[in-house]
Amino acid sequence: MPGDIVMMEKQKILIIDDDLHIRKTLSDIMKAKGYEPLVAKDGTEGLELLKQSQVNLVIIDLGLPDMTGLEVLSRIKTDNPFTEAIVLTGDVSIDSAIEATNKGAFSYLLKPFEIDQLMLQIRRALEEQQAQVTIARYTIELERTNAQLRAVNTELMKEVAERKKAEEGIQKLLKEKELLLREVHHRIKNNMNVIMSLLSLQSSILKDPSAIAALEDSRSRVQSMMVLYDKLYRSTDFREISTKDYLTSLIDEIVGNFVNRGSVTIETHIDNSILDAKILSYVGMILNELLTNAIKHAFIGKDNGVIAISFSLEDNHATLIIQDNGIGIPETIDIEISGGFGMQLVGMLTKQLEGIARIERHNGSTFILEFEV
Repeated sequence: MPGDIVMMEKQKILIIDDDLHIRKTLSDIMKAKGYEPLVAKDGTEGLELLKQSQVNLVIIDLGLPDMTGLEVLSRIKTDNPFTEAIVLTGDVSIDSAIEATNKGAFSYLLKPFEIDQLMLQIRRALEEQQAQVTIARYTIELERTNAQLRAVNTELMKEVAERKKAEEGIQKLLKEKELLLREVHHRIKNNMNVIMSLLSLQSSILKDPSAIAALEDSRSRVQSMMVLYDKLYRSTDFREISTKDYLTSLIDEIVGNFVNRGSVTIETHIDNSILDAKILSYVGMILNELLTNAIKHAFIGKDNGVIAISFSLEDNHATLIIQDNGIGIPETIDIEISGGFGMQLVGMLTKQLEGIARIERHNGSTFILEFEV
């Protein structure tokens, strides 16, 4: 039945679009990728197919002949809460994107779109759908376990011999709660992915370069936190993370956002230490600001350059160094008094760490952050 918690071996994708060419093209691509496609020419036919078959993902065109795609989306999320949806449209209005997201759409793509971009969103949406099903399953099991635990506790008041059984039930409950927490981190990461998609969509329809740059900077900051939650989701310990694992992944994500990355050599020397996730989140956001600024501004007028990044932890004293051989940072820019938001953020995060940050200017620029853990 629609809405049941079901894991299907072959994932089904329903395509609702009044354009025959789009339906056939997407259907052929889905088959080639190993999915089971279903097609509908309008909302009525699509909703009828949803009643007949358990579907993982729906691709909806906003402009349908019998009802709007948003109306179809509302019906889908009401009757099939575990079915994800990707909205397609030629409408560039940000209001439509926000409304689609509020109604439960996983993402929003403008026509014409690239197939690779669509397939990436499909993979992410299916991962999210499977994660939600897993969370629902374990939530039900957790409620069942809690009920069992209450019953065991009642029996404990009558018979001391039942204590061991109750303790085993508690251990099982704790393990299930750990799994649920892992899924919560995964959900947070995917919510951040939605935020990044909306920021990208907004920047794509703006004309003002400064506004576009501000949105891209915001997107980069969200990305640094999303990498952290991805590591928490995959970690066996939800409180501490490897500095080498997190910072190396974050550096790769940041550098990958720049078209001039081929002309910049990144050298890293990062200790494989274990730090509290909250502390690492501050370090990651500082690294994001400083590395992004270096790639953008340090090599203006130069064909290539080198950025060296190191992080060390010795006797509870942590040091982060970001050094470039670029044109140098102006004397007017300082962490303590700079009017730029990026430097203000670095200063604020440094205070949160109760650390000290400074800039050295010789043969380029060097940012040094030191704090105690």
